Amino acid sequence: MTIPDSREKAEDAASPPVRPLGQSLLRLARAMTRQARQLQLPQTAASLAFLSLLAIVPMFSIVFAVTTASPAFGRLRQRCRSSCCRTCFRRRSARR
Repeated sequence: MTIPDSREKAEDAASPPVRPLGQSLLRLARAMTRQARQLQLPQTAASLAFLSLLAIVPMFSIVFAVTTASPAFGRLRQRCRSSCCRTCFRRRSARR
């Protein structure tokens, strides 16, 4: 007769039940969806995007002011102006 090892029982009791991968992924997706709803993730993402735009616009205006005030950036300014004119004000096709 063999005496059962107490360590084997303790290891069996401590280990979680083995679940199939698909079931575990489904539980993870549900938990992530629940957490996203609690955190109001779409609203938070939209407000962060808006704040980023508010921070970028003053930076671009300062860079633009410095480059237009300095004569060293004349060629760059001319290239930017011609590029904007080409992309924003394209010629209309000859067909009407």
